[in-house]
Amino acid sequence: MKWKNGFYCDGEAPEGAVDLTDEVYEALLRGQQEGMTIQEENGFPALQDKRPSAEEIEQKRQYLSDKRRLVSLTEDIVQYAAGEDVPSFSERKEEFIRLHNAVRLYEGKPERTLRTD
Repeated sequence: MKWKNGFYCDGEAPEGAVDLTDEVYEALLRGQQEGMTIQEENGFPALQDKRPSAEEIEQKRQYLSDKRRLVSLTEDIVQYAAGEDVPSFSERKEEFIRLHNAVRLYEGKPERTLRTD
């Protein structure tokens, strides 16, 4: 087996490909199955751990929770705009603004200053 930004059989490998032992090839494939990626380092394949950390998983969980709550709060805002009574509307609006900005920050967007009136 040979490597040059991908795996090749010996006869199909591009110029400059490096030889891999069966053991190295199998270890690379096992690493991929475990969620790692194969990157080239100095012309040779190497496993890189791209799995999310516990902190990244928690941040994603919080992001998804915030987005679900935003949907609920959006329904309240629509009801309020339609003239319906929405209990604790000012509190819900403040929560909406806070969650809206938290979601934007997670998505790499700048916070917005929203009207509170």
